[in-house]
Amino acid sequence: PLARRGFGPKTTFLPLPMVPSESLRMSVGESREVWANIQKDAAAKKGVGAKDDACASDSLDDANNAEEEISMQISPSEAQKIAESFSRILSQCEAQKKALKECNSEEECNKAYMGMTVCAGQFLCPLQHYSFLQSLEGY
Repeated sequence: PLARRGFGPKTTFLPLPMVPSESLRMSVGESREVWANIQKDAAAKKGVGAKDDACASDSLDDANNAEEEISMQISPSEAQKIAESFSRILSQCEAQKKALKECNSEEECNKAYMGMTVCAGQFLCPLQHYSFLQSLEGY
């Protein structure tokens, strides 16, 4: 900033505007539409990648979600599903859990945490897990 005001060597650096561009504003609606289509497609397939009830939200608009009252009561069948999910996570993600317990550096712990999160995601949010893995295949 001082260089642009005449102090020190001159620079051609120009900061990016803080206001979103018109094209960025227009893409929000498109993103919501794409997400709605993904959910419709997953519901129609009812198989691999179908949305799981354990996933927190299928809305991109946090403002609407913040106003909703959260109910802390769950039915016995919902509690059973949650217990089964966590049981599967504990049995299928043992290596990731061990790596998380034994990590020593920040980088090692971050990698272990990511591994545990990805492993658990296949049971908690299969659609998001499948989409994540598909996006990684390109790299």
